[in-house]
Amino acid sequence: MPATISNPRRILLVGPRRSGKLTFLKALTDSLPPNIPESHAGLSHELKLETQYYSADVGVWVDEMPEEDGDGDGKGEGEGEGEGEDVEKGRQKIAWSEGEPGNPTTEEKAPTTADMDEPVPLPTASFQASTPSSTPSSTPEHEPAPPTLKEWTSTYLSPLATEVLQALGCIILTYRCASPPIPLLRSLQKITTNTAFDGVCLAVSLAPQTSPEAAGDTCLHYGFEWVDFNSGRRGVRNEFGEPAGMDRVREALEANDWTSDPAEEREEAEGEGLEGIGGEMEREMAALRLALDAEEGDEGEGGEEDVEKLEAVMARLLMVKDMGDSVSKEERRRIAAKAVAELMKS
Repeated sequence: MPATISNPRRILLVGPRRSGKLTFLKALTDSLPPNIPESHAGLSHELKLETQYYSADVGVWVDEMPEEDGDGDGKGEGEGEGEGEDVEKGRQKIAWSEGEPGNPTTEEKAPTTADMDEPVPLPTASFQASTPSSTPSSTPEHEPAPPTLKEWTSTYLSPLATEVLQALGCIILTYRCASPPIPLLRSLQKITTNTAFDGVCLAVSLAPQTSPEAAGDTCLHYGFEWVDFNSGRRGVRNEFGEPAGMDRVREALEANDWTSDPAEEREEAEGEGLEGIGGEMEREMAALRLALDAEEGDEGEGGEEDVEKLEAVMARLLMVKDMGDSVSKEERRRIAAKAVAELMKS
């Protein structure tokens, strides 16, 4: 029976208005939230993942990215299933203190059937990281301007967003233009680089691409894997025998590590013994020195070769220890564990 992952990391689904976020969400989860607000910023849903190794109910957080020029990259047709992302005049504020990005703070109402197909005026709200939204003015000229892409990115890079970003295990960007939206990819790359993000990053196109190969290269340059939403039916593989479309999305998500790493567990681990990763390195090297001393007295076949392997591993562990803050603790642990595992195999 697969193990159940409690409190798994979340998925952040982003994209500009009319980019296909809810179309993608419906295809991924086979459902939509029961009450869809007029602005999809702050919308949340759940994805059930189950493999032979684990099962998890992964939360999906939705946020809207501003266009770089305000005109929109997503110039496609209507979104279909519940995708009424037609107005960016106002913006639900991001209340980081609530623990989820984009928690709407203005009153929401369930959309009518007409809401799904026609543009609906969005209640004006301020876009702030921590202060309450101001009372909207009744005159259009006094409406607060929607955030720019730079402002949106800065909000995610602020200290207030740290806890939210640490809870993420996947970032998915949707778009409906003929080529990947480079400004949006660049913005997301700043966020993932700033937080040393180690989860899955996918860029999903819901419109035909001018050059699929170029689209893949562009997304890869910014740390995202490109996926063509419309590439084939479920269960159909591409010319290389690989899953494509939504099959590839699900494969990437199922292969991801969803286990969370609470801050208190990290602090406890870092405070043990010889203090964190430095202590771990010291213990590993001490054990290897003992093994090395034992090997020096071994005259059996292969003894000299084994000593050389031990010395090589010790050198790698010393290198990891000297990396200091230039490499994350998680990455140093992975490198050290790999070095020791290779030694044990030999």
